[in-house]
Amino acid sequence: MKPLQYKEIMPKVAIARQKLIESEDLISLIGKDVESIRCILLDSAYKEEIQDLPAKKTNAILFEKALRKNYVKTLEGIIRFSSGNIRKLMHALLRKVELSNLKTVLRAIKYKIDVDEALKNVVPVGTFGEEKYREIILKSKSFEDLEIAFSNHDFELILRQFSGTDLMSEDLVSIETKMDKAVFQRIIDLIDRLGDSDRKIAQKLFWSELDSINIKVILKIKALEISPKQIREYLVPTGFFDVEILGEAFLGSNIESVLKHLLDFAEKNQNKFYQKSLSRILAQPELSISSIEDALYEMAYKESMELLKEYSRYYNIGFILEYNNLKRIEIKNLICIILGSERKLTPQTIRKHLIL
Repeated sequence: MKPLQYKEIMPKVAIARQKLIESEDLISLIGKDVESIRCILLDSAYKEEIQDLPAKKTNAILFEKALRKNYVKTLEGIIRFSSGNIRKLMHALLRKVELSNLKTVLRAIKYKIDVDEALKNVVPVGTFGEEKYREIILKSKSFEDLEIAFSNHDFELILRQFSGTDLMSEDLVSIETKMDKAVFQRIIDLIDRLGDSDRKIAQKLFWSELDSINIKVILKIKALEISPKQIREYLVPTGFFDVEILGEAFLGSNIESVLKHLLDFAEKNQNKFYQKSLSRILAQPELSISSIEDALYEMAYKESMELLKEYSRYYNIGFILEYNNLKRIEIKNLICIILGSERKLTPQTIRKHLIL
């Protein structure tokens, strides 16, 4: 894309970057109670969403929803001032939030979760507000019902692949993984349409995120005893670790052997980043899927930020994607601090889980 096509969007992103919370200010929130954090964040970019929270009655669930609402508003603002394939790509990134809503709907229907309880985890996006999701949860019993509910939406095609599948008996991990693949495939397809410079930047940036997702995928589906021949059905487009390597790792007897196989590959190919990251994960005292997920998220973030140091010039997509990453991590860190406060965790424990 030519700089002219960035004319409106870049100043908006630059202003938004200035409103990000400094690391020192973020760390200063550790140890404070939830109400104190709420009051402090009233003087931040989250003011509009935070001021709607009930004073002295706020909990982590309400707080997380408010923060995610702000992220949606931020992305929608970027979309409003963008055009062409950049606009389509930002729309595709917003679909990741909507996919989280769809997964909440699936769980609510399958496990008969109270609709009001389910809606606590739904963040309105576009024309799909809370009442729309309430209606979908109450009226839908099958994938066919959901396909109708999401007609004329991007998710209609995603849901169509599950026609004839029994929602109540099918394992949700398998279904959600295939949905993730469809959403990320759309992102990759749109990246391929960008101009040469922007395409190279976006591809490099998303490789680390794709690797992180694929490692999580093989760990999750391994627990489901899925045949190695079916792995391709679940993997998103691959980054550094291709399908063959991921397939070999999948054959490992446990989580540790899976990660060690990937580490061996990184060492043979002299990829210092993955050597360091995977060694750090393997050094954890307990290798659970949840702890590995957190470590992989941090791994993908740090790799992308290293890449963006080279590509964060003002007039290219790196500047926009860097801001998107910073915003996502800021929210993740805030949620971690708030949860830690609510659960009365020690400051040291909370700090250990922050990505700084």
